[in-house]
Amino acid sequence: MKPLTCCVIDDEPLAAQLIAAYVKRTPALELRGTYNSAQEAFAEISSGEIDLVFLDIQMPQLSGMELARLLPRDTRIIFTTAYANYAIEGYTVNSVGYLLKPVSYNEFLTAVNRAVVASGGASGGFPAQEGAATPKAEAGAPADNDMLIVKTEYRLRQISKRDILYVEGLKDYVKIYVQGEQRPVMTLL
Repeated sequence: MKPLTCCVIDDEPLAAQLIAAYVKRTPALELRGTYNSAQEAFAEISSGEIDLVFLDIQMPQLSGMELARLLPRDTRIIFTTAYANYAIEGYTVNSVGYLLKPVSYNEFLTAVNRAVVASGGASGGFPAQEGAATPKAEAGAPADNDMLIVKTEYRLRQISKRDILYVEGLKDYVKIYVQGEQRPVMTLL
């Protein structure tokens, strides 16, 4: 089976980079582009050459939900969002998956398997359990469980677990002290 062509649309650069990296590691997918807004991606997707879209919901100007309603019916959508309250609405617009940020590679593979099956292919046969071998893992690249993704200062930030000196709890917030940084990373967890 030929790989599904896909694109990533997310206004948060770190989140878009993470999903794009997951796509590149997955043999059943072929990345055609990464976009920071729905308007940028619309021409590419409406050409009919994109099989699968990884789509954020909360974006300026044109939201992911609005874009989903404009796409061809045969385009599969996997929402990647920080908001759980759009899940039911997401399935009314031809979505095959709904991933809450931060997205792990195992969750990503589960959603991709659903997209492959929905596109008429057999199951991608990807590992779904934690700690299983991952396709196309690059030598020397940190494994998913070696990274921590937190929301801080209105953006997602990726922190290597090896660089964490210690963590301090402050009621609803957490301070993460990172090696080589003067200020701790503050996040609401």
